[in-house]
Amino acid sequence: MNTITGIICEVPGAGSAPAILRRLTTAALAVSTDGFALSLPVSPTTVIGPETLPFTFAVSGTGLFRERGRVRILAADDWAERLAPDEPRLGDLNGHYIAVRRRGNRTELFSDRAGLRTVYIGRTEYGWIFSSRLDVVCRDVPDAGIDWRTFGSRWLLLQQCSHRSPVRGAVKLPPNGRFRVENGSLTVTSSPWMKFDGVTDAETVAGTIAAFTAPMDRTVSLGLSGGLDSRVLLSVALSSKVPFAVHSFGERTDADVALAERIAAREGVPFNHLQQPFPSRDRCVALMQEYVRTSNLVDGAASSVRLDQYPLIIGGAVMLDGGNGEILRRQFLQRAAVTASDDLRHRRTERLFPAFTLRRADIFSGPFLREMRSGAEEDLHASLHSLPPPDEIGLADFLDGWSALFRIPVVACDEQGRLDGILTNYMPFSQPDLLQLAVRLPERERRNNRLMKRIIREHRPSLARFPLVKNGVRYPYRLTTLQARAWSALARRFAHSADPFLHRFLDAVKEFALDTLGSAATARYDAYDLAAVRRAVEGYYRSERRYGGTVNWWLAFEVWRQGIENEKAGH
Repeated sequence: MNTITGIICEVPGAGSAPAILRRLTTAALAVSTDGFALSLPVSPTTVIGPETLPFTFAVSGTGLFRERGRVRILAADDWAERLAPDEPRLGDLNGHYIAVRRRGNRTELFSDRAGLRTVYIGRTEYGWIFSSRLDVVCRDVPDAGIDWRTFGSRWLLLQQCSHRSPVRGAVKLPPNGRFRVENGSLTVTSSPWMKFDGVTDAETVAGTIAAFTAPMDRTVSLGLSGGLDSRVLLSVALSSKVPFAVHSFGERTDADVALAERIAAREGVPFNHLQQPFPSRDRCVALMQEYVRTSNLVDGAASSVRLDQYPLIIGGAVMLDGGNGEILRRQFLQRAAVTASDDLRHRRTERLFPAFTLRRADIFSGPFLREMRSGAEEDLHASLHSLPPPDEIGLADFLDGWSALFRIPVVACDEQGRLDGILTNYMPFSQPDLLQLAVRLPERERRNNRLMKRIIREHRPSLARFPLVKNGVRYPYRLTTLQARAWSALARRFAHSADPFLHRFLDAVKEFALDTLGSAATARYDAYDLAAVRRAVEGYYRSERRYGGTVNWWLAFEVWRQGIENEKAGH
């Protein structure tokens, strides 16, 4: 279990913190006193402060500081200097991290500005437990259980629309936030960081992208697909002096992988094809349990195997990923912008609900579904009203600001913790300095990929000769956003829509799925529409492949809730 986990003992006679922590993890303890114990990931992203300081600290993640047109990854001395003052100096940092500081009997935890990492904390019989894994916190929190109102937007909408924990008894650290535990009480604070004022230009944004593509004194492994965002990073990397290679995940025949390999060969860049052999049945189940409980339902169960490639990145390289480049292309929430612009301007939550919906699986019974829907509407309303009015800042900045403040951190915060347990990595387009610039860049520069294609043209115009790939469909580089969307939609109409990888995964976990379906724990679980679950699972394994998506998401939820409920549903 490669995670941050800490114990704070405050109850006399409840046992020592190290003994309690060793019951939860076999990992070595980074800090060990009677009242406080901490374990951390065995990873290049872990920093532990020296014992010579008047306080104890540890960091999991990657702190980035911009200087001289590049970024520097913070080392132990940097963190010690920044965490020494009562009010730590973290406001100018990029990157993603959780910092833990212990001074006397006060324990504090800090998250990065954008909220790309998080941690959960809960009250226990001995004091407090905190962890970057929600299921670990639930092991020692009495009566921990799903908060169905908070969980509602996580299941029914694009992502959860709040920064609260979806589990009763656990508190989530929000973006730019601080936990302080002292004298038996928990204080949670968070400071707004995004400003909706000022204007920037394309040159400033391009220079910032270049800085995040060039970490000092490090080699880079750049994730390259057939998409535009990773190609922008490639164009910048090719014009820099940073040593780098590119990598791609997936089958070599996949459209993204094939195009990435072709581009790398033409541009003379070292290319690494990363593809683990498909795992055994038992390994599939183990990967699913680990992934789902770590990422908290950010994706379906099959992604556990799709994403089991990161350990193949070798040599200590920093992995860069082009995720969330959409924010510089005005692509987030396009469906809402096109179909419900007037409702967005007036923030009419009920009418906007369909535009924010993402259908996962219809597996819950009526009473629970109504509670989820009510909570989802409430959280969507609150999130939309936490920003300045669209008429004041413009609809484009409103949508991209909402995405930066809610979508990006909620989707990233748990999965990023899992990745940080494996290797040093970050996403240039997700950095708060760049997210801030995105809402200050005139909308015309964001639309139709204008800024992104300009960067490619100025840094490596030869990259414009290659087509682009979106959702497995190739289309000409020259197309506008609208033309590309129409091209892809037309291609998908005539394409075979089955996902062979999903079916291979579901076939591998068939025994687990059917055993779980037939268990007493599943039969008595009130939240399920049991008839719908049985129809989907039994139908799928009778070769009704249309139920594949439902089974994928049901498995994810079932494995997740077993972890939350301390595996009382054991099989």
